[in-house]
Amino acid sequence: MPDNRVCVPFRHRSSERVRQPLVEIVLSILNFLATHPKERLPGNNPDWIGASRYEIRTNMPGTQHDTNIGDGLERLLRLGLIAEKTTTGAAKYYRITEEGRDWYNKKGNSLLDFAREVRTGRFSE
Repeated sequence: MPDNRVCVPFRHRSSERVRQPLVEIVLSILNFLATHPKERLPGNNPDWIGASRYEIRTNMPGTQHDTNIGDGLERLLRLGLIAEKTTTGAAKYYRITEEGRDWYNKKGNSLLDFAREVRTGRFSE
């Protein structure tokens, strides 16, 4: 029996339905944590507990499933680029570490820009 489904090329799919690669998700998470207004306060606000997974997910470009964000957070934790804090009720909050901030400032921001340009096909001149 022939398959009658229509195959849509990747580049023509709706941008809301395309899952970003894990590398871009991880870089976007680092970007969000590094540029979070409470992280940028003078002296890195010690009273700020961190960003929740929900806050990170809702501030990511495009629509991301919680499992995609969770995979990215786990990778960043294993690499030591972010720290996790568990509060009462098992809620987890994430902050960028000094090692993560150094890596992001040296390489991460330019890699994220490059990944966005490759994905959209638009290069800044």
